[in-house]
Amino acid sequence: MKDGDVFVLLDQILEAARLATSYVEGMTEDAFLADNRTQQAVAMNSLSSAKPRPGSRDPIRPSPRRMANFHGGA
Repeated sequence: MKDGDVFVLLDQILEAARLATSYVEGMTEDAFLADNRTQQAVAMNSLSSAKPRPGSRDPIRPSPRRMANFHGGA
């Protein structure tokens, strides 16, 4: 990681967190749990902040077997 990259990454993480919290602002927990679209939007923002930059190696990419187990596959 180059100098300054960590600040770009942190800025992206903070922006994703701000967006995710804006989606649930004013919602009760029950309303959130009943709203699949909002749940997915929050999850996607969380995942997008962890996405590696183009050209960088992804040190946390799970193996296909691990993903199959996570999704309930064999």
